[in-house]
Amino acid sequence: MSEFSSPRSDYRILRKVLQITLGSKIEHVPEEYDLILRLFQKAGGSWYRIFVTGKVEDLVLLKKIIKYLFKKKHLTRKYTWGNHEKDEKKRDI
Repeated sequence: MSEFSSPRSDYRILRKVLQITLGSKIEHVPEEYDLILRLFQKAGGSWYRIFVTGKVEDLVLLKKIIKYLFKKKHLTRKYTWGNHEKDEKKRDI
């Protein structure tokens, strides 16, 4: 999937947090951004607190959600040469 850009401020911040947290390990898919945002709001996160008051707790929550979704393979991973074999071995065990 190709990279996308969005005029939405929450998408821009989320993209930056994803790049900081996971680097280039994932594809940026708009539907997955929506999943992250829904979970963030369900868990009590607030964009108002991030943008206006600068609460660190909300950013920490956002990073935890991203890491959880990545670990549970709910985010589309980029294929990098050499990683495919490791993933196959883990599935066989």
